[in-house]
Amino acid sequence: MIAIDKEIPIPESRKSTGRKRMYPFHDLDVGDSFFVETNEPHHRVKSLLQSVRKSRFPDKKFTTRIVNGGVRCWRVK
Repeated sequence: MIAIDKEIPIPESRKSTGRKRMYPFHDLDVGDSFFVETNEPHHRVKSLLQSVRKSRFPDKKFTTRIVNGGVRCWRVK
């Protein structure tokens, strides 16, 4: 039989805890960019950035380029 517990508070949702965003897509204006320092291959970082962008920013466009020490992402639209 499963026990019933009373007066156990519900934890806050993870979405409402104010987690820090990993990438600053929200803050970019057209022409702005950010740098991701990484040793990962460019295609892996680009794939990650594209999946974040597609799920959260379908009306905006971004491009990435390999630069010394990592990948830079620009907002182009």
